[in-house]
Amino acid sequence: MKATHRKNLFGPALALSILLWAGCASGPTSAQVVILYTNDIHASFEPEKPKDRDELSGGILALDAMVRKIRSEEKDVLLLDAGDALAGHPVSAMEYAGVPGGAIFEMMSLVGYDAMELGNHDFDNGQEALAGLVKMARFQVLCANVDREDGGILCEGVAPSRVVEVGGVKIGLVGLVMENLAEVTSRKNTAGLRVRPPVEVARRIVEELDPQTDLVIAITHQDTEDDVALAEAVPGIDLIVGGHDHTALPRPRVVGGTLICKAGCKARQLGRLEVVVEGDRIARYENALLDLPHRPEEAGKELASLVDGLKKELDAKYQVPIGELKEGWVRNYYDESNLGDWVAASYAAAAGAQVGFVNSGSLRTDVPAGTLTVGDVVEVAPFYNTIAVFDVTGDELLSICRYNAGAAASQDHGILQVAGLAYSWRQTEPGEVEVLSATVGGVPVDPAATYRCASSDFVVFDQPEKYLGMIPAKRENLYLVTYEVLVETVRREREISVARDRRISRAP
Repeated sequence: MKATHRKNLFGPALALSILLWAGCASGPTSAQVVILYTNDIHASFEPEKPKDRDELSGGILALDAMVRKIRSEEKDVLLLDAGDALAGHPVSAMEYAGVPGGAIFEMMSLVGYDAMELGNHDFDNGQEALAGLVKMARFQVLCANVDREDGGILCEGVAPSRVVEVGGVKIGLVGLVMENLAEVTSRKNTAGLRVRPPVEVARRIVEELDPQTDLVIAITHQDTEDDVALAEAVPGIDLIVGGHDHTALPRPRVVGGTLICKAGCKARQLGRLEVVVEGDRIARYENALLDLPHRPEEAGKELASLVDGLKKELDAKYQVPIGELKEGWVRNYYDESNLGDWVAASYAAAAGAQVGFVNSGSLRTDVPAGTLTVGDVVEVAPFYNTIAVFDVTGDELLSICRYNAGAAASQDHGILQVAGLAYSWRQTEPGEVEVLSATVGGVPVDPAATYRCASSDFVVFDQPEKYLGMIPAKRENLYLVTYEVLVETVRREREISVARDRRISRAP
């Protein structure tokens, strides 16, 4: 299925002039450019079978085949990515050419990307690995609003902006990542870095780019509403190619004279924006989100060979059956989920804790009932986090429950899934919640007692204020890798059957 949207940004007189131009040889003041775009690939290099279809689709070979087809039909093409190439698949942590996650950047190079903006998950393997990824990329890596606290650059090879020429059109590219980068990746991955407000940085760079270009494109990795705010604050941006919130926009969002385009996630679709540039502006455009049928024979041979080799290596390690899932695991960002129940319980058991917590955002995929492989479990929680423990009083635990209920009510961020703990809550008025009851092990929480809790180091050490609403006074990292704990739990239990038991319940 292809979702297509056409639009004239200006009035009928200009539209008529464009139509007249379309039938003539290209003049110096008019040009047509095809901009292809992806975002949040999340290492999804293999095809998948959508729920509503029988055939495979998506993945890097399908993406490459579609890009090749378009390039064979169109002369002037620009291919962009808006970040989060990594995370979500074991290949993200696998070394390639000595660099963790390097295989993904090699695949993107073979597809022929022109530029990419870094996303928060592209920092997941640490700054040394990031520098290696940038070095091996045969495309421009952008990020204008991150540098070092001492004034140095993020790393060699990352540029704040770049001017490219496509079909005679000079295009300024600027890359921007969300201002709260340190809150959405491990703090060790951003240690020593400074993240400046995207709007502030964009204003300065766009002012520099505008006189020397026909078109300015901001490649961003932030929420769509932040893209809207950027477009409102910096009207010199003609197009925003965005990522981060996995939004798919068949119709570009139009803010003033700025288009905002996003293509979902996981290489399921390729965005295609065909623009006519006249008078230093996008005069007309046609946008489509293209589905990607799995046609490996139409992809490049070198890329196909790389994918085949990686798949064999990964299958040998990860496609190993270790258990049976009786009911499918299903995530929920703002309410209790059976997957969250099981993971939180696994963390608590591994740590010998009374209470387990797991942040909903760390659970990356649902899994249908059936045979469980190592790879299935690793893809559920693919990040290299470790189990950490912390002690709280009963009064502090009740405060955590209230804070978690507040997150569910406001939906500011995903809640903590819980185990060993059960509580009910209600919303009393907008922005206010109260906990009606709370038990640990079926016994009412004693405000004066001490409770041992377990979660990931990301929650306990990196983002405790975001998820717990406090910084625990006593905490310790056990250095048990989270996905290894989950794999061993499946091996031990063999049959996994978890139904939601309403350990988090909302009262009317």
